[in-house]
Amino acid sequence: AEREAEARLRQSEERYRVLVENAREYALLVCDPDGRIELWSTGAERVFGYAGPDVLGQGMAVLFTDEDRAAGVPEREMAT
Repeated sequence: AEREAEARLRQSEERYRVLVENAREYALLVCDPDGRIELWSTGAERVFGYAGPDVLGQGMAVLFTDEDRAAGVPEREMAT
């Protein structure tokens, strides 16, 4: 039963990885609770223009304009 559960988990993780890597029309990203970018899809690269290595580990505020950052928009987005 444990082996089956592990196999299902690996299969689920692989489906998730394939989904994220192939979603080119949508920006998919995941942030940790502190707002640091942990996952960056090919679609996010296309939409925002940043390569994954350039944004992974950075705060999500990098995705906002100077005006939005000054107005506290990234913080409101994280609170939501």
